[in-house]
Amino acid sequence: MREIVLKITHIASGDLWAGAEAQLLTLCKSLNSAKELSIEVILLNNGELANRLKYYDIEVLIINEQKYNSYQIFKKIKKHLLTSQSQLVHTHRKKENIIGGLAAKYVGIPSMRTVHGDIEITHAWKKPHKLLINYLNWLIGRFIQNKLIAVSHELRKVLIEYYPESKVATIENGVDIDSILNNAKMTLPSYNTERLKIAIVGRLVQVKRVDIFLNIAKYCTDNLPYLNAEFFIFGDGPLMDKLKESCSKMGIDSVVHFQGHTSNIHASIAQMDILLITSDHEGLPMTLLEAMTLGTPVIAHSVGGITKALKEGNAGILIESNITENYVAAIERYIDDQLFITKILSNAKAEIKDNYSSELNASHYLNEYKSLL
Repeated sequence: MREIVLKITHIASGDLWAGAEAQLLTLCKSLNSAKELSIEVILLNNGELANRLKYYDIEVLIINEQKYNSYQIFKKIKKHLLTSQSQLVHTHRKKENIIGGLAAKYVGIPSMRTVHGDIEITHAWKKPHKLLINYLNWLIGRFIQNKLIAVSHELRKVLIEYYPESKVATIENGVDIDSILNNAKMTLPSYNTERLKIAIVGRLVQVKRVDIFLNIAKYCTDNLPYLNAEFFIFGDGPLMDKLKESCSKMGIDSVVHFQGHTSNIHASIAQMDILLITSDHEGLPMTLLEAMTLGTPVIAHSVGGITKALKEGNAGILIESNITENYVAAIERYIDDQLFITKILSNAKAEIKDNYSSELNASHYLNEYKSLL
């Protein structure tokens, strides 16, 4: 029987499956193997994250936010923390930061949060409830929670404008390399190997700028037919219907494929020739790290932790100005310069192994946990 030194409680929403959820799963898997740790996760929704955590024998407690209001959730978390003898609370996303931070404070244990993406401090006054949530999220982080973790150095620079610099640390995301490579070998999708396959992966929300991706598809189809390209959109979200309508109006239905949510995204990414990341801002996308691990060339907007991960352009092509023409030029370069592709893919895999492994990520978090206790 192993001696448990630290018991850590993560609190997250679990209502969707995206980069933050993938990172939480990866972290919990790695931490759960540490001899001195006991990991549990409180989720406010049942879903894919809960199922995946349970698959890896990670303890999960569901407190359904569809059934309970925020105060009731707070009371249940507070009671659970007392009975489970948790020693530290680690929260993810705004609502969980607020409720989890307050519950930890009430029972007298430290808490911390991971900030997975760029923050929004203000909202239009037409949405006062959003403004209140943002204010409470800031208040809890500023005065109650003990540590804030940014997933990139660029995100940390943003955070220290609003929080004490001493409370903000950087821990870059990590990936389970062996798991990703193994997933890519399972039930490979059937894609046309004779066509150039260009993809975007992520939630279909405004910040991801899938509209730019559609413009790229339109330009390549109309002006660069020799590419023989088709375009894949992996992910779901509130803009799905609007994007499909735009696709139809642009006359590119035959070359743009909406794949929706894909349970084994690694197998799909591995079959793509190019991955595009057109977001206005990012923390450090798990999709980026997964593509680098799988040997899929990346063209990405140079924001957040993307610039460092791609080694200033030595492990992928960085786009400084987020416009269609720049992505098209980068796609053409990939096609014309095979030696360049070979070099950047080699650099990308080395970068993942040296700096973005799940083991390294977990060791940094473990050090933070110990420092708070």
